[in-house]
Amino acid sequence: MRLIPALLPLLLIATPLAAQSALPDEHAVTMALDEHPTVVAARARLEAARARAEGLRRGPHEFTVSGSYTRRSLDTGGEFDEYDAQLSRPIRLPGKARLDREIGQFGIEAASNLAEDARHQAALLLSNYWFDWLSAS
Repeated sequence: MRLIPALLPLLLIATPLAAQSALPDEHAVTMALDEHPTVVAARARLEAARARAEGLRRGPHEFTVSGSYTRRSLDTGGEFDEYDAQLSRPIRLPGKARLDREIGQFGIEAASNLAEDARHQAALLLSNYWFDWLSAS
């Protein structure tokens, strides 16, 4: 009877140690999750959302230069050259730049949430596979 109280602290210490050995290596899990195809695709979508946000921030409002050349013939027999050059730049309506920045930020937030969800789903899948493997062995 005296042996049981003496072994009880050892059992309490041994139980977490035994449970830890059943878990996979943390570094291996991180690598597996980072390299899962859905997580890689979600990160690519996040980068695309950042690029779209940057495009919205800058806008399609760049200077445009165009020109043309035409050679005209007259009925009287004369010919002359015509040249045309144009420089233009569109403008944003008041408040449009702020709205474009907000739209871009919301796109980044949505893509970030989807990336986190993809990583979570991959972690659940890995967890299911891991415990299936443990129960099979």
